[in-house]
Amino acid sequence: MNLPDSSAIAIIGNLNVDQIVSTVTRFPKWDEELLVDRSELVLAGTAGYIAIAASALGVDPFVVSTIGDDTSGEFLRQELARLGIPDRGIVTIPGEVTCVGIIFVGPGGERGILSVLGAHTRMSVDTARQFDAEVARCREVMLCGNYLLPAFAPHHVRDYARECRARGQVVAFDPSWDPAGWPEQTRNDTLALLEHVDVYLPNEEEICHLTGTATWQEAAAIVAPLVPELVIKRGANGAVCISGNAVTEVPALPIVAVNTIGAGDVFDASYLLARRSDRSIQECLEFACAAAACVVSQTGERTYPDVAMIESFQEQHRSS
Repeated sequence: MNLPDSSAIAIIGNLNVDQIVSTVTRFPKWDEELLVDRSELVLAGTAGYIAIAASALGVDPFVVSTIGDDTSGEFLRQELARLGIPDRGIVTIPGEVTCVGIIFVGPGGERGILSVLGAHTRMSVDTARQFDAEVARCREVMLCGNYLLPAFAPHHVRDYARECRARGQVVAFDPSWDPAGWPEQTRNDTLALLEHVDVYLPNEEEICHLTGTATWQEAAAIVAPLVPELVIKRGANGAVCISGNAVTEVPALPIVAVNTIGAGDVFDASYLLARRSDRSIQECLEFACAAAACVVSQTGERTYPDVAMIESFQEQHRSS
């Protein structure tokens, strides 16, 4: 698959540090100590993983987020520089700590997360507007991690999303998991925002919590009429896109998941960039599923694939 349009993508949301702990077979009781295999510090957050995946696919990401003036913030800037990702849109908030997610990875790649918000409490639409000239040059505007950004929550970004669409940009939206437990106001605000979104990319569990339904089909019946393109990530069950009256469903590749952290974010970047080509929705979904599978099935140090690697992985596992 060629990605003929190499214009940048704006990624506005939660850039943070992840402290990944694996493999966790059970959690310790209070005052108990257990041993695990490894721990690593990585550039992360929905914005971080989307940026890394987009960069690997040959598209420049422009990231807008907030960090603290601490060693974690310095680490993030160093990692961005190492990866060749510009940090011009990253705002350091004096006196704040950088957002850190502590992620526990189980033996089957499942995960549990504890987060410290820190500087993310100061991320707002005003932060994004500081970089409007650079954001306006991007083909897509990806709004992400909004449930972890109190001043960049769905009701805050509604007008901003509308303005981006009005100037011809594709507005994509992946607010991630809601640590507040999906209160009614957040659910209503999220559904109202979709009027100004082109592509909404929740996972299956998230959209069921958003709508209070038991299945993705029931959830899609509520959400699909609100947004031109609803893409539901279903993990080991593949993915589905509902666009108008068309429903396109694809299976996942048969792989063994080792570490699912960032899988949905890699999917998001791959799907959005595949949309730039002349491929069908089915082919875009298959490409994005293959990209995510390629990443989560890796053992050892993680690498992010380019287009050729994804297509090779896709072909290999189709025939296996």
